[in-house]
Amino acid sequence: MTITPASVIRLALLGLFGGIVQLSAVSQVTIFGVPADLTPLLVAFAGFLAGSIPGAIFGFGLGLFVDTSLFQTLGVSSLVFTAVGYGAGR
Repeated sequence: MTITPASVIRLALLGLFGGIVQLSAVSQVTIFGVPADLTPLLVAFAGFLAGSIPGAIFGFGLGLFVDTSLFQTLGVSSLVFTAVGYGAGR
């Protein structure tokens, strides 16, 4: 996929919308006592569509958004989602 300004805006909106939906609604759903997590699926989707480097960048940004909005240790989710995005793009 060729990275254009329109595709960057679409990925940013996907990350923002997906992050807000994850934090507000999906995290309340439990399956066998474990809360559901939509963000790795979004990052893998971006990695499949855009490639390894844009997937890693998208994963880092979405992980940083999740960490800051939940007041968690910064960088933990970013590191995991960066690896997921890069691996899905390979």
